[in-house]
Amino acid sequence: MSDESDDTGGGTLVHGPWSGGSTYSLPPIPDFIDTIPPPEDIPEAPPESPEETTMELPTIPAAPDPAAALRSEGITAPEAGEDEGEYEEGEYEQPRSLADRLGDWLEFRLEMARANHESEAPFREAEIARKAALLEGRTAQEVAMMEQNGKLQAAMMKAKGDKAAARGKADADRTKASTSGLGAD
Repeated sequence: MSDESDDTGGGTLVHGPWSGGSTYSLPPIPDFIDTIPPPEDIPEAPPESPEETTMELPTIPAAPDPAAALRSEGITAPEAGEDEGEYEEGEYEQPRSLADRLGDWLEFRLEMARANHESEAPFREAEIARKAALLEGRTAQEVAMMEQNGKLQAAMMKAKGDKAAARGKADADRTKASTSGLGAD
């Protein structure tokens, strides 16, 4: 940390009434003692009834034996006579675990994805055919452009050759004319 003073601008970000030699003082703290009634005004608690004074709390049962819990076979079917036909075999179903429910959910999602994939197959095939047609058209256009470019290059080379031949012929004519003109004078 820097020990620079406030005058140099370093160290203090906000200049408030608390920095420097200010006359700021804290506001007075309110006196909340006036809100509490004096002890003589507080009424006494009502006397307890005989039921409350003689009430006994029930005993807390002991902790179950873990070995007995490990030996248990789960929920057993109640023993019912033949006259009690309320409980049928297999009526009670064990609640399914989270892993089973998540597995079923994942299977459901996979089946939905497969169904969507199968239902969208004609659309995907049409999209692929459209893209293939576009690529074929673009390829045909590029091939035609390359053929035209080849013809243009051939024409340009022929024009260069013709120009060079014409220049060579003109130079030959000029040299012929200049040699014949020198000898005649």
